[in-house]
Amino acid sequence: MHGMIGFFLLVLVWLPAAQATAVRAVSLQEALRHSELVLQGWVAMRKVIDDEGPRPFTRIVFAVEEVIKGDYAAPTLTLDFAGAPERGLVVSDMDYPEPGERGIYFVESLRRRQANPLYGWSQGHFRIVVRDDRPVVVAADGSPVVVLKPVAAEPGRLSHGVAKGVETRRQGWDRGLSPAAFKAVLRRWLEGEGR
Repeated sequence: MHGMIGFFLLVLVWLPAAQATAVRAVSLQEALRHSELVLQGWVAMRKVIDDEGPRPFTRIVFAVEEVIKGDYAAPTLTLDFAGAPERGLVVSDMDYPEPGERGIYFVESLRRRQANPLYGWSQGHFRIVVRDDRPVVVAADGSPVVVLKPVAAEPGRLSHGVAKGVETRRQGWDRGLSPAAFKAVLRRWLEGEGR
């Protein structure tokens, strides 16, 4: 089962200010294989929605620049994330995309509502940061991605925020992968799977 239940070891503790989470470690290849949509884009809007149920959530609208995997033709994509830090409802380990942020996003499903719609939570969330006039892909640990390699996820392991097979270097800005190089690896992997 590739859905939310089979994918996450999600423990929700609905306290006034916090929810605890545990997310299974995944490989980048798994995230690519099982994401319905992988796109490059930027965050056009982020707002708290508190009139559609008992608890507020954060709605994020992405301007779609390029579809890497999937069938999606609209210029924007709207995704809902559990919690609303601005209202004191914090989900631990939730990494909300920020307004103006550019990135590459692995969206697990366009049909199911999930606590975090990105595959593997922060494991499917990559920012594009310009450093020394050069765009570099950055993983959830804040470090540039320097290598992508095919590896199998280790069953039963919990995530530390970065997908398996993604190698980062804190001081690796000069070696960080450009968005074009990052996407080229993803496309090679997709072609290898016959997609």
